[in-house]
Amino acid sequence: MKTLNLTVVALVIAVASSANAQYYPGAMSVSQQPYPQMAQAQYLMNPYSGIAGQVQPASYCDAGCDVGCGPGGCGLLGGSGGYDSQMFGAQHGPNGTGSCCLPRWFDVQAEWLFWDRDFGDDTLAVSSDNRLGPTVLSTDDLEIKEESGFRVTGAYLVAPATAIEASYFGGFNWSSVAFAFSPAPNNQLFSVFSGFGTNPFNGFADTAPGAAHSLAFSSALDNGELNVRKRFVSANCIVHSSAMVGVRYLRVAEELVFNTAAPNGFLNYEVQTDNDLVGAQIGGDMMICISPRFKIGGDIDAGIYGTNSSQRTNAVFGGGALAELERANDVAFVSEAGLNGVFQVTPRLNLRAGYQVLYVTGVATAIENFNTESPFAARNAFINNNGDLFYHGASLGFEFTW
Repeated sequence: MKTLNLTVVALVIAVASSANAQYYPGAMSVSQQPYPQMAQAQYLMNPYSGIAGQVQPASYCDAGCDVGCGPGGCGLLGGSGGYDSQMFGAQHGPNGTGSCCLPRWFDVQAEWLFWDRDFGDDTLAVSSDNRLGPTVLSTDDLEIKEESGFRVTGAYLVAPATAIEASYFGGFNWSSVAFAFSPAPNNQLFSVFSGFGTNPFNGFADTAPGAAHSLAFSSALDNGELNVRKRFVSANCIVHSSAMVGVRYLRVAEELVFNTAAPNGFLNYEVQTDNDLVGAQIGGDMMICISPRFKIGGDIDAGIYGTNSSQRTNAVFGGGALAELERANDVAFVSEAGLNGVFQVTPRLNLRAGYQVLYVTGVATAIENFNTESPFAARNAFINNNGDLFYHGASLGFEFTW
């Protein structure tokens, strides 16, 4: 009986000892980590801080960057330190590590535009020195220089990474004046209306032989758009792109004025053209995140437009006046492209600079609607709406996010 009691006591002690000796079946030895104590959180040193002892959690990707991110942050190399460990690393990013992964966004964008209106091959000679002599006044003498305009864009978020954008650009007024003189007693200027002094011979009294001729040109451009834009970020956070669809209104208005002064008369001849374009467009952009602060890329859009074009010619001369008006509806094509760089100054403010080109075809221009038939007799009025326009120039501005 005593032996049995000792055996029972020994079993109770063994069971109790076994309960107290259970350990977490992890990689650590039982002597190092008793259950249920949890393992301590693991930390990595922040390679960007440069301050000894400062730590960051091992994974420090920003929100929205769960694809393509490793322990080193977002970027091309993922867990090996990624894009942020390169020369323009996270220490330069106002949004901190991983800001390349943040989608491109702004609430308001404003730009100063410095564009040129290119004449291309359009040349119109209006005055010669003597009958059938050398041309002394033409549209080549007009010195159209770059003009300032502006662009303003507002964006409103309507869904994840999707916004409605309203944009306007304009304020341009390209203009130039050129002169030709033949002082008395010579008065040897002849106009295109008489075939430069041949029909009728020695020209019309109101234009030839002339003492002074002048040619003036002006052109205005206005544009309004309403688009829906969807933005995308690549898995490695390097490529930022977008797709856009919307409607666009574009207006081109031009004027060409030819004045003559002769001993026996005068002529004031004015051609005005106006084009209203409305249509749909598609496009997009793509930018490369060079660093959390700096992106560079390009954009392009194109569309087909319904066009209402008009040309109005008014002439006043010593013997009377002339008034003509012609209209046409047709189809036009518009395309715009640009290269841009965006630099982040603060989390809310970006600076941007770039170069844009705008091509328009299927419109009426003042030069191509200058009727060279004599305005002093009955003639056939017309409208030519097959003209091409090419604008290009630099831009400088900012983007702001509230």
